[in-house]
Amino acid sequence: MRGDWAMNWHPMLEYQHRATVLWLFCFLASLLAEMEKKDIEPVLKIFTTEDLQAAGVLFFTRNDTVNCSSLLLLEESDRLYLGAREIVFALNASNVTQELGKVNWSSTAKEKQLCELKSQSKIKCHNFIRMLHVNGSHLLACGTNSFKPQCAQIDIKTFTLIPGSVIHGGGRCPFNPSESFASIFVDDELYSATTMDFYGTKPLIYRSFGSRLTISTMENKRWLNEPSFVRMVRKTRGSNGQNNTDEVLVFFSETAMEFSSLQKLQVPRVARVCTEDIGGLRVLQKKWTTFVKSRLECRNGPQALPFGLLKDAAMSVSDSTNNTTFYALFHTQWDELKYSAVCAYSQRDIEAAFAGPFFKFSPTDRNEEQLPVRPP
Repeated sequence: MRGDWAMNWHPMLEYQHRATVLWLFCFLASLLAEMEKKDIEPVLKIFTTEDLQAAGVLFFTRNDTVNCSSLLLLEESDRLYLGAREIVFALNASNVTQELGKVNWSSTAKEKQLCELKSQSKIKCHNFIRMLHVNGSHLLACGTNSFKPQCAQIDIKTFTLIPGSVIHGGGRCPFNPSESFASIFVDDELYSATTMDFYGTKPLIYRSFGSRLTISTMENKRWLNEPSFVRMVRKTRGSNGQNNTDEVLVFFSETAMEFSSLQKLQVPRVARVCTEDIGGLRVLQKKWTTFVKSRLECRNGPQALPFGLLKDAAMSVSDSTNNTTFYALFHTQWDELKYSAVCAYSQRDIEAAFAGPFFKFSPTDRNEEQLPVRPP
């Protein structure tokens, strides 16, 4: 009897979207060809720091500050929070040269030593502040902490680290300072998409903090296979106050399992979890029961190769129509083809994809079949 994935794993869907494509090609071959015809020489202009300062551009620089890796802007309080290597700054958003507060947060000498003993480079064995979120009167900061991630609360008023607030950051912040990840704070709960181990081989989408039990994806390549997370956004499904459901969308690329003939083929995805999800029974205890994912299709025509690497995503809500559009930035995964593109997807199309039809796979020949409804 032929087995299939739909019988023993949480459903995965693939989506051939009908999205409007907005092409912003960075590879300017056609433009260069026209320039050659007209014998036009490109003009190269280099702006120095002095040029930018003369134009009124403000700079925040510190001799002891390196590896700035996270920013959080609070427009209502005119604050800009900056996470760097072993330090968190509070700046005046209207004048970033004005420092309003600073918290030093370093790895201990022992933590750095253990990190290096585990064959990590010395430059990576520091506390890189990768995540910043405001939670009420506190600023949640998470850092890699020499491949032993930690999270802590910073009092916004005094801008000091709250004693006793430091906790383990595994599943919330990556171990590796160069690893991509995504996170978002929703109703006092942290949603994070990262890896939970030293070597970065155990990816997960995780919900923590708050009053409810933690919940995550299963450790299964059918759910997540070598993903590279880029963005999480919150959206509401439904309209006019009828059956509204808050969801978190996760944008990422991963190694495809449905194309057995092509090794390490990267495909862009969007996944969804519902904020009201409390997990399931038996094997789904403390696991998402609303998790589904879809392939994001982005190509220049039906016969063209698709863009496989998702680099970033953003959500835009129209004030007049309340329609939501998602924009995604793509690159090709082949070095010989240096193209980029931006594709746009409507909320309606994404919701239709998550509603089905669903794909079923055979573990022997990987043949795809469409199922009209979501598998149990």
